[in-house]
Amino acid sequence: MEKEGENLNLTPYSIVSYDLSGLEQSIKTKISQRVYGKKSKKTVKDKVYDYTYKGLKDESNVRLISESTLLLPEETAKGFVEFLERNNVRYKLIKIWKG
Repeated sequence: MEKEGENLNLTPYSIVSYDLSGLEQSIKTKISQRVYGKKSKKTVKDKVYDYTYKGLKDESNVRLISESTLLLPEETAKGFVEFLERNNVRYKLIKIWKG
């Protein structure tokens, strides 16, 4: 059975908006790093190593709509929503079709 938008060459996307108010700082940091990525440095025997971890916003098919709202492909949104649920973050999900 075909999904509604497939015969129109549309791709399923989701808009996910999350709310970090009232959460512990460690959870807020974890969510922020997942969305925006993070950078870290490590020094070993006087040599400095820089590490960059990309966030969801760095993926080519993900758009940051506002500070806490993302437009994501359906499969990416599923993983992000599961991550939010594991961390007890309130969110809203709107499913859309995008051409």
